[in-house]
Amino acid sequence: MLKKPLALLITILVLASVCISGVFAASESKPRYEFFESTFGDISPDDDCYRFVRNVYENGLMNGKGHGIFDPAGNVTAAELITVAARLHASLFDPAYSFEKTDVWYESYRKYCKENGIFIPEYEDLSSPVTMRELAAVLSALLPDEAFSEKVFIFRLFFSEDETYDDDELYDDILKVCQSGILDTHDHGDGRHVFQLFEKVKRGYLAKVLSRIITPHAQGTYTISDCSDIEAGDYLVLGLYEQDNDLSDGTEPIEWLVLERNGNNLLVISRYGLDCVPYNNIETSVTWETCSLRRWLNEQFINTAFSSAERSIISKTYVRAEKNAIHFPSYDQIDEELIEPGNDTVDMIFIPSWNDIMTNNRFISRKADSNYGVGGPSLMTSRACVPTLYAEARGVASNDFYVKGNEAGWGVDPGSTICSWWIRNPGDSNFTAEAIGNVGAVHYYGYPVNLDTIAVRPAMWVTIPGEGQN
Repeated sequence: MLKKPLALLITILVLASVCISGVFAASESKPRYEFFESTFGDISPDDDCYRFVRNVYENGLMNGKGHGIFDPAGNVTAAELITVAARLHASLFDPAYSFEKTDVWYESYRKYCKENGIFIPEYEDLSSPVTMRELAAVLSALLPDEAFSEKVFIFRLFFSEDETYDDDELYDDILKVCQSGILDTHDHGDGRHVFQLFEKVKRGYLAKVLSRIITPHAQGTYTISDCSDIEAGDYLVLGLYEQDNDLSDGTEPIEWLVLERNGNNLLVISRYGLDCVPYNNIETSVTWETCSLRRWLNEQFINTAFSSAERSIISKTYVRAEKNAIHFPSYDQIDEELIEPGNDTVDMIFIPSWNDIMTNNRFISRKADSNYGVGGPSLMTSRACVPTLYAEARGVASNDFYVKGNEAGWGVDPGSTICSWWIRNPGDSNFTAEAIGNVGAVHYYGYPVNLDTIAVRPAMWVTIPGEGQN
């Protein structure tokens, strides 16, 4: 449930562009070291790694290789890993610490790691290249527990395309670092991820990893003017809509969960159930193409929630017409051929389909799925929806039966309730539409299209400014 303090905090974030320091923010508000475009001759603002290199250089975590060269494609050596581990540990736990200069450039860092019990793999040659497995082991041991909140759902972690998982003594450590989004995996789109154990770590990639750790955004919340580093799993603040049900204080900023990033394009869905709107105003045979909810989103909601400038960054999206999510059992005597998905549409605002949800890791259940959404052990916490106070006042049916006493496990605030929310698939006929239930499982048979107790979570593609743009 959206509380007034949170709404006020977000308002301040948008209007004043305040940057809230996170758990792993750099200890100083201004850079420790000044960075110029000419600092390194082998990278430019057009390079993908530029902003990460700048970040780690300004915060004193990485330097160049000498002679104005950063060498982003070069291998990270064992000596460099020791140096970075010491600097990162000091920046997190002892910001005032100063490393002394020694004849062997990495010696003071090696001494610091030893004195502070920082795990470093054993290397016979400190010029040896570091592997992804070794980097994962160091980060898992070095970072505090707060660094490892789950941002990426990984059902199975493999170490090659054809190996079984869980065949390495560091499996749990590697999984923890990958689930937190600190290290990358190859995503198969169904919860299976491949982690290349012995791939050599490149300097540009290490800069990106370190930037993820020291990012100065609390809980990954960004404004549109300051979101160059935003990633899937973060939140974007954009637009205004009534949420706290106190009409006297105006509308509140909308938080959007980032489901996917493709270049400067973001697929987002509202973090909360924003309103209570039926799939269709009257009980009749409809599809997504013809339903009144689609018109409401693309006529009323878009003009209420966004300014003309904000609407200009919302993309027109090709939206697929999809059938019901399952084949009904024969005993139900439902003729699936009679259930029409309708035609594809082009929309600025839409709601996801079941296929959209099942192919996006932000929504795949962290626990065993249940076809019919019966509670118990198969709670779909990644799909649970908290309605705003305004949506509840408008009629959204919600309860705290499943979350009460375990709000942290659900990732919601104490006292929150959860609700059902529409998806665009038809149910067991075109007089019904599917929804995600309050335990996060799909209701395949659907609800009557004119039911007015289901929440709406709008989704859209937006284009964010490129590097250096406003």
